[in-house]
Amino acid sequence: MIKALKQAGIVPFRWVNADGHYGMNPAFLDGVAELEKWYFAEVPANTMVWPEHVKILDTGLGQTGNLKTGRPRSGPRVARNQPAAQEVRQMAAELPAEVWKRYTIKEGAKGPISADFAFVRAVRKRRRRPGDEVWVIFRRSASDPTEIKYYLSNAPAEIAKTDLVRQAGLRWPVETAIEEAKSELGMDHYETRTWRGWHHHMTLTFLAHHFLVHLRLKMKKSPRH
Repeated sequence: MIKALKQAGIVPFRWVNADGHYGMNPAFLDGVAELEKWYFAEVPANTMVWPEHVKILDTGLGQTGNLKTGRPRSGPRVARNQPAAQEVRQMAAELPAEVWKRYTIKEGAKGPISADFAFVRAVRKRRRRPGDEVWVIFRRSASDPTEIKYYLSNAPAEIAKTDLVRQAGLRWPVETAIEEAKSELGMDHYETRTWRGWHHHMTLTFLAHHFLVHLRLKMKKSPRH
């Protein structure tokens, strides 16, 4: 679907934001990267990464002095005597207090929603081998420091931290829109038998939702009314 959306060229987009189900799927994340898009995916606490400065050996022969020796490497590998890969939750536990900064994620129904964030450059672990360089984003609850969410992103190293923080809050409005469309507009009440019929139903549902949101904003009503 993402590939088709890019090929159509109708809706311009840079980011693909995904929950933990997709974050656990390296093939999905690689596919997004191959489309030259940036993913921002929640991942499990036991996701393994190497520190950014780990030395990576490319494919080819090993080297002793000036001689190429040994069995050819079929893929990149981490050099010997390098730091071991670690789980992102272990990495979070070892971060110094000063790297955590509080950011406002979004405006909620009762005011701004904030959380503490930390950002670390790392190398993804793909099975036993190194993958791409990524951002590891840690989001810690402002009210409960034990509640931490973990994300990976292939966004470039020079990206502004505020752009990463913004991505951490974008799934909420999408999920809210889907929930409202289901509970108020019958998005899940369809009995279609074709893709065209399904798309027709989804399009009308979201157009109706767009109209109601616009009306709510115009009348300055809160989401609870």
